[in-house]
Amino acid sequence: MKKDRNRYTANLRMESLQAACIVVVEREYSRTASGKSWKAKPNRSETRQITAQNYFNYCDSIPFFKNLGGSETCDFGYTYAGYIPVEIRSIAPDHSKKIVRRFYNVESPDTARNIYKLAI
Repeated sequence: MKKDRNRYTANLRMESLQAACIVVVEREYSRTASGKSWKAKPNRSETRQITAQNYFNYCDSIPFFKNLGGSETCDFGYTYAGYIPVEIRSIAPDHSKKIVRRFYNVESPDTARNIYKLAI
């Protein structure tokens, strides 16, 4: 493993991600009125297309935010680009909000619309 990479970016092959269409679905949740759990429906949801460099930055920043005091959880999955992070869950240090980012690596925006029913 290269020195400038962590375990979240070790398997990323940037050349295969450059040609891909990376779509991120970002959902923001808040606590319930009792403060014991998270709401089932997100307060805000956003779908957008990002570049391979943006995806690398999302994955590369996970250890930084863990050290900062928040909670970062990453799920890996098999895609055509390899075994890479497919979902990142971030919880603020004060536990007031949670952001879930789900990444879809597809060939084109049309594939994201047709297969995953994403509105880009």
